[in-house]
Amino acid sequence: MAMFAALVITAALLSGCGSSASTKSQSIAKANAICRNVSSQTTPLIKHLTTAAESLLSSGGRRASQEVTSELQQLYTTANRTLAKLRALKPAVSDIDQFLTPFATVTEALGRAARAAAAGQAETALLDVEAVASDSQQMTKAAKAQGLTACENALAAVP
Repeated sequence: MAMFAALVITAALLSGCGSSASTKSQSIAKANAICRNVSSQTTPLIKHLTTAAESLLSSGGRRASQEVTSELQQLYTTANRTLAKLRALKPAVSDIDQFLTPFATVTEALGRAARAAAAGQAETALLDVEAVASDSQQMTKAAKAQGLTACENALAAVP
């Protein structure tokens, strides 16, 4: 009887180990799906923002400023929504903070930049975005280390 109980406990522990690994890999798959979705949304925004920023810096103008403001607001909204979705996966992906911390920093900078642009300070907004280059690199590195391959470029191309 004691042997049977020991086998049942061992089986339960082993099945628990298997399901936790499965949960982690499922969460990584979910995170990658979230990041693939965000990348498909942000890539065109980032390309357009880069063009609008170049136009703004070379010639100024209200239209370029409005475009920068709109693109930054969309990027911030998308990044903030994505951050919330990824944070919901945290219990299953224990080391995800190594990725989420720089992702949150980039997201916050996008929020500051969007607010500055909306206040008519488009050049200040662009400086805010440029200031997060190292956080963006750290985010990319952490995503790679976590197996979050689709997350490596989610916001990494922010100018």
